[in-house]
Amino acid sequence: SLGGRGFAFSPDSKELCYVSNHEQDEASTTNTDLWTVPIDGEVTETTAKNVTAANKGWDGEPLYSPDGRYIGFVSQATPGYESDLKRLALYDRQSKTTRYLTDRSTFDYWVGDLRWRSDSKGLVFQAEHHGRNPLYEISVNGAKPEELLRHGFIAGWELAKSGTGVIYTHRSISEPSEIFTASFDKSAPKALTSVNAPIVSEVDFRPAEEFWFQGDGDYKVHGFVVKPHGFDPSKKYPLVLNVHGGPQSQWADAFRGDWQVYPAKGYVVAFFNPTGSTGYGQDMTDGITGDWGGRVYRDLMKVTDELEKLPYVDKDRMGVMGWSYGGYMTMWMQGHTTRFKCIASM
Repeated sequence: SLGGRGFAFSPDSKELCYVSNHEQDEASTTNTDLWTVPIDGEVTETTAKNVTAANKGWDGEPLYSPDGRYIGFVSQATPGYESDLKRLALYDRQSKTTRYLTDRSTFDYWVGDLRWRSDSKGLVFQAEHHGRNPLYEISVNGAKPEELLRHGFIAGWELAKSGTGVIYTHRSISEPSEIFTASFDKSAPKALTSVNAPIVSEVDFRPAEEFWFQGDGDYKVHGFVVKPHGFDPSKKYPLVLNVHGGPQSQWADAFRGDWQVYPAKGYVVAFFNPTGSTGYGQDMTDGITGDWGGRVYRDLMKVTDELEKLPYVDKDRMGVMGWSYGGYMTMWMQGHTTRFKCIASM
């Protein structure tokens, strides 16, 4: 499964919905489906029902509505394409039909985890958007999603019983993880824990500055820059450009060792989301298909052109690093440019 939740029980405990790929050559397909089976009695090939057989892409993350009528899930349309748009879908157990609440025309971002409202009239879901993963709400009628909460990187969340707020783990580029609670009335989130307070008081964790630089085409490339600890605006510092893996993923406003360890050693760290990244519309994500080198490379060269202009960056001391696809791209750069004094491929 590409998702996290592999099964769910119906509210009356009489049915199990599970995620399974029944293709003969499972390794070469993404056609995972939702299957339902009654809890009582013998389980056979005829009692297990494939409720998403019509979709040949990936289906997963099932969750029954409290009233038992629907199964909410996440779905991709294109067979064999792991990075297709993740849509929010509803399977109606009464009519045995599926509806898609989001698509490219209504919400062009990857849907992640989801929760039902207690009245079964709507869902709260998470999605990748511009380097964050906010929470949104949508009705079962499929109206346009409404953003409920944006707070750095949100991980491991549950709705409050009242439905008016959420408890979650939050972190950002300059803030290690803590547990927060937030109301959906737009009031400020409140921290419930302070387990990382000792290290926060000891280390000059630096928040990021955000930039949108011109990309290779008629679009902007978004990213983050972290200045060195103990930053002196009168000095120029060496810079490390970090290229993300995936390649169809996103650098996010999330605490990570790289973002503070290198600044602690006197480096400016920059990390941007070029072609192939998620969170900026499916066209941006699809743009890397069949072109792992060119457009991404040109995006990052234009980003580097702009980074050189920052008054605190020493353009004669720049390096680039990357893991996984980021390592692939650093090796591509090794064959296409001499502007970096050091290249680290991982």
